[in-house]
Order: sequence, then structure tokens, then C-alpha cells
Amino acid sequence: MVNFVKGSGGVPTSFVQDCSSKAHSCCNSFVFQDSTINKSSSTKYLGLIIDDKLSWEEHTKDLCNSLVKYTGIFYQLKGLLPKKTALHIYYAFVFSKLRYAVEIYGTAKASILRPVQVLQNKLLKLLTGKPRHHPTKLLYHEYNLFMLCDIHFYCMCQIIYRYCNNMLPNSISSAIFPLCNSVHNRPTSVSTRNKDLFIVSHHNTPHGRLLLNNYCYRLWQDIPPDVKLSKSLNIFQNRLKHYIRNK
Repeated sequence: MVNFVKGSGGVPTSFVQDCSSKAHSCCNSFVFQDSTINKSSSTKYLGLIIDDKLSWEEHTKDLCNSLVKYTGIFYQLKGLLPKKTALHIYYAFVFSKLRYAVEIYGTAKASILRPVQVLQNKLLKLLTGKPRHHPTKLLYHEYNLFMLCDIHFYCMCQIIYRYCNNMLPNSISSAIFPLCNSVHNRPTSVSTRNKDLFIVSHHNTPHGRLLLNNYCYRLWQDIPPDVKLSKSLNIFQNRLKHYIRNK
């Protein structure tokens, strides 16, 4: 995979190449329209930092840096805020940052996401005035909030529901589920129950495991049938929230 970074006038100035596979040759630069384009290990595009390993480690580090600055401020507010106000501040300054592009960076390894989760726990405990060793799961249950992995799961399942119920524009559906929408690809494993049609392709690498059709298929199988059969997106969202909080 090669991602170009455009400079002034729309001319690429650098590029990020996925060099995680030995089969891919990596070059340091090349010439395009009389301009030398240099290789970069990462680039920021629409607020998302894409690295050359697609590990999302650089993005999670940047996310932590943007959240850690609130630690001192929230510490000064510890125990002073009513529940409603604390939640408003959490959603405005913490959740909004976690939520952005979580469908993408949320697929990173658990070891890469762990610092973000630790910081989310810490900030929430400061805002709610809870002691440091207060049980984390109990904290999220008390305030009806989701941990980072649950936020990712919730957002991804909404996309899958829209896809299965033909609620996505064809251009978007074919872009994010290319194998499922192509007549030239024969499925190796297909589930048609509740319209949850996904083509599970064979893979030998971690990147193959995270192909959207493979990844979404696994997520969708974890959802109870009564949630999948929801007649509207609003009902699906409510049932999915209930399922996540009680699983």
C-alpha cells in the first residue's frame, strides 16, 4: 500500500509505503512530474496518522498525547463535579477524541491500544472522583459508558448493520466491502442468515485477518440473533448497547 501526501498545488511531496511484507520492495524516493517524492514512515491525513506498518501505533501515541494534557485539569476537578456535569466534560474532551476514526485504529493490537485504555480509565476516575483502585468495569457500568474496545465494537457493528440492510450508498458499500460486492470473487464461506452476507477469504498474514470482510464477519457472528433482526437502526443501537453492557 502506498499513501501519498500532497503539498501545495496538489503535487505529492512524500509517500508512506507498507513495508511489512517481505514480498514488497521498499524504495526511499522516486521522481514524479519533475518532483522528487521522499518516503516517510508516517503521515497524518484527516486527523489519522498512517504508519508504514499499518500498526496505528503512531496514531495511538498522538491520541495519548492529546488526552494526557487533561490529567492535571481533571485532577483539580476531582470530587467537585455532579455526575451530569462530569459526563458532559467526559463526552466533550475524552470520548470525542476516542470516537474519531475508532473504526480504523481500533483494529490495532491490544498492546498498542492498552495505553489509550489506561488513560481513558484514569481520566474517567478523576472526573467522577473515584479512587485509583476503584474497579474499572464497575466504573463503566455505573456510568453506562463503554471502554475503548466496546466503542470500536459498537461503531463497527453499526456499519455492518447498515451494510446488511442496504442502508449504505453503493459507492461506499463497494469501497469498504469490495470482495462482497464483486461477482468475480467466489466466496469460501458465506453466511446468509439475516442478510449478513460476507465473503471470508483465506489469509496467511495479520493484515489478511483484518481485511474488512473477514473482520466484520467475525464481529457479526458475536451478536445475538435478536439484535441482528432489529427492524430499524435505532432499535438495533439500543439492543446493541444493552448487549455490550451485559455481556
